[in-house]
Amino acid sequence: MNGASYTYMEPAELVALLDSNNNNSDNNNTNNNVEKVAVVDCRDEDRRAGHICRSLHFPAAALSTPRLVALAERLQRDGVAVAVFHCALSQVRGPRAAGRFAATLRDLGLSGPRVCVLRGGWEVFHAVYHDTRADLISYKYEEGEEED
Repeated sequence: MNGASYTYMEPAELVALLDSNNNNSDNNNTNNNVEKVAVVDCRDEDRRAGHICRSLHFPAAALSTPRLVALAERLQRDGVAVAVFHCALSQVRGPRAAGRFAATLRDLGLSGPRVCVLRGGWEVFHAVYHDTRADLISYKYEEGEEED
């Protein structure tokens, strides 16, 4: 763990979490051993080029304390155990948002979710999985798409 209170997660680890989440929900299972994951996409307009399915759009350009508090409350309410932040390369926007989110959790006195940054960001995830795991990638973008 670093001073920003997040760790890096490899793309393969995220895929394993997404698969376990999908298997759990597909079977209407409530397996308590499955860590519920939320992927938080911090890209701005570049999200239009594609995104990880079911990721939350949380643009870095709109990063604010009230939005971070709302995200923390939502993930807590939804029972999310791991929040994985990313941007295009996970070098600036994703890590900055993850650090601010971790600080928000501390300020609110919340112990979770565990905060991670996707190593390599969207670019590496897409390069590795666009051919082999198309089920994890969406190119659909709706104007006014939910931004959480």
